[in-house]
Amino acid sequence: MLAALATAVTQQRGGEQDWILFSADPSTSRSLGSARQQLARQRFPVPTQYEARELSLQLVRPERRRWMRRLTRRRPGRTAIQLVLMDVSGRMYHPDVLNDGLADPDDDSVDDLDPAYDDGPAGDLFGDEPEAGDAVELLVDHLARADGMVYLFDPVRELESQDSYLYLEAMLERVLQRAEQLGRLPDGKLPHYLAVCVNKIDDRRVFNQAYDGGFLSVGDDDDMLPQITGEDAAEFFRSLCSRETAGAPAGSGPRVRGSIERHFHPGRVRYFASSSVGFHVGPSALFRIQDFENVDHSGAKPRIRGELRPINVLEPFLWLAESIRARSTTSALDDRTRRSSPGAGRAEGVPDATGASSPMVPPPTMVPPPTMVPPPTMVPPPTMVPPPDMVPPRADDEADSPTDDVPQPPWNNDAR
Repeated sequence: MLAALATAVTQQRGGEQDWILFSADPSTSRSLGSARQQLARQRFPVPTQYEARELSLQLVRPERRRWMRRLTRRRPGRTAIQLVLMDVSGRMYHPDVLNDGLADPDDDSVDDLDPAYDDGPAGDLFGDEPEAGDAVELLVDHLARADGMVYLFDPVRELESQDSYLYLEAMLERVLQRAEQLGRLPDGKLPHYLAVCVNKIDDRRVFNQAYDGGFLSVGDDDDMLPQITGEDAAEFFRSLCSRETAGAPAGSGPRVRGSIERHFHPGRVRYFASSSVGFHVGPSALFRIQDFENVDHSGAKPRIRGELRPINVLEPFLWLAESIRARSTTSALDDRTRRSSPGAGRAEGVPDATGASSPMVPPPTMVPPPTMVPPPTMVPPPTMVPPPDMVPPRADDEADSPTDDVPQPPWNNDAR
């Protein structure tokens, strides 16, 4: 998904979403540069090993130059978003690794639970790496301190393994413990914004579920690609997690949905239907429902068939950034309002300067000050009533008064 992020940025259609993306440090450039080269060769990137690598990305969008900025000759500004992500091996999310730091090298339960890793027990990957336990702790601490999360829900894996809940709940258990230590659970829920991405909608099994459920619509681009937008993505996720999927029981889907609803604030969760590779478009340059899968599984390893067309890869990060920024701005305004209000900092039952205390009486700040009452100047004074020998001016007389001397704003004066 991160490797496809740069492609998603280049495929924007301009306007308010005209973002540019670049790595914020050389380490991120090397990591994502290698992954993008593999995608260019129509290969999927090599899985991350045991280490926990911090990736830092910068998203920048130039502000459109409006008339006031042109009038005042101010330089055009920009909107900048910094993304700090932790790239780790997927096996670090395994319940045994999270709960014990390292899994028992003699325990084969990891492979029984996770058929994707069939090269030996969990300890084979981490057993010779003493830093692996530290990497897990870095991952947990990073997620606990973060402002937002991106959760990738894989319907295909859930269909085959039905273990999504085990991985999600094990990680949330550790994050909750760390967040409590950091004082970030004042109301019992995580303070994070959560972007839930239903992955692999380019897979025929997932696509058919969306098609049969009526969640697909035609996009407004020239390729007429299908899309799942807005509330449809949330309903599609609920559908996948509440009924039979592709002819098999829902598995752990209902528990995944329940865990998200239990641990996060409803207003801070948003759903996206995404695909890192997108749909295949053939020589006709149009989407064809008979041939849209962009991954070839005929060989020993899956390969990408054609052009990369990421779907909802950039959007979750933009939504997280805008939501976090809006919350920070609101909190800053509330703090300034509290500091500037009269009597700020006084509480009921706290003695004032005279030593008196009145816990049962609301403090003065709770009573509207006199300035909130319309002052007498808002009532027309007697002098505003015309005397008998004075005739009030007509509206027509005012309308006929000359206005040539009033300067007009240069609304269309682009030269300035």
